[in-house]
Amino acid sequence: AVIDDWTDQAERRAWFLFEASRKG
Repeated sequence: AVIDDWTDQAERRAWFLFEASRKG
């Protein structure tokens, strides 16, 4: 569903930012 796709994308972006900040 569109909502699911948006949620997956948001989670993926959040995880990317988390990893980036953790690695410095």
